[in-house]
Amino acid sequence: MTEPAPAIATHGLRKTYRHGAVTAVADLDLAVPAGGVHAFLGPNGSGKTTTLRMLLGLVRPDAGTMEILGVRVPEDLTDVIDRVGAIVEQPRLFPTMSGLANLQILAQAIGLPRERVHDVIAQVGLAARAKQDVRGYSLGMRQRLAIAATLLKNPDVLIFDEPTNGLDPAGIHEVRTMLRQLGASGKTVLVSSHLLAEVQQIADTVSIIGRGRLLTQVPVAGLLDGGGRVRVRVTPPGEAARVLTAAGYLVGLDGSELLTVGRPDSAAQPDAVARVLGEAGLWPTELAPVAESLEDVFLRLTATEHLSVQAPGIAFGPSGSGAGATGGVA
Repeated sequence: MTEPAPAIATHGLRKTYRHGAVTAVADLDLAVPAGGVHAFLGPNGSGKTTTLRMLLGLVRPDAGTMEILGVRVPEDLTDVIDRVGAIVEQPRLFPTMSGLANLQILAQAIGLPRERVHDVIAQVGLAARAKQDVRGYSLGMRQRLAIAATLLKNPDVLIFDEPTNGLDPAGIHEVRTMLRQLGASGKTVLVSSHLLAEVQQIADTVSIIGRGRLLTQVPVAGLLDGGGRVRVRVTPPGEAARVLTAAGYLVGLDGSELLTVGRPDSAAQPDAVARVLGEAGLWPTELAPVAESLEDVFLRLTATEHLSVQAPGIAFGPSGSGAGATGGVA
């Protein structure tokens, strides 16, 4: 069966600065499946924002091609612009006007009926506060208003660059819920973020880049299965490691009596590992598949690239662009 075409794709995408001395994006092949939430991850300065800005025609690539919904961009961006919404810059909202009035001005500018404004206000959960001035909104409410602006044209693809940057936990929860709902509704949501624990709760698929290059691109569920490895606690660990290695397993010591066991070409099965050890008279006291968080995977992959990141669970550095907002690439 033929694989469905991706909603967003790049091929050999490249962007350099300072006459080629600095490479922001290096031959990037990106494929974002249609429908659901796709996380776009990488350390600060890895090329995420540059890639998104190239997709939206805000930065011109040096080489490579890009498509959104099968349309070449930026060459034919006008043919698909009404099907794309984005948050890539600082919010452009009138603070002394109500949220409703802000959206009505935008709707009028792009030729949409006033009824559409009420639809998107309700969709993002701001109906009760729609007539209040934006200056009284929390950051989370402002971001939801920005998302409402991107939804005015009912786009098929939404591109968000750090949409939760600077928000408190309540604001992060509000936006996270919105993104999950949008993905579940059938829209394609591409979101870059450095809050990995949050992304893990909403993303269906993920691309991780480092130094402008793609490191991995897989479903989140597959990424977090621990690579088909098994964690084993057994005494003596050295003898167990020798037995398992002789049986064709890859073994790493992870603590005084703890082994991480895998296979070079397939997933390690706990019952098979237990059988090999039992036949050698070694009886594990703990045996379970390895489970990883998105932070674990991210740090492991970027470590192999010698990329500088901070402690897990915290931002990897100040955001290069800020969450920001513009309505529907308007």
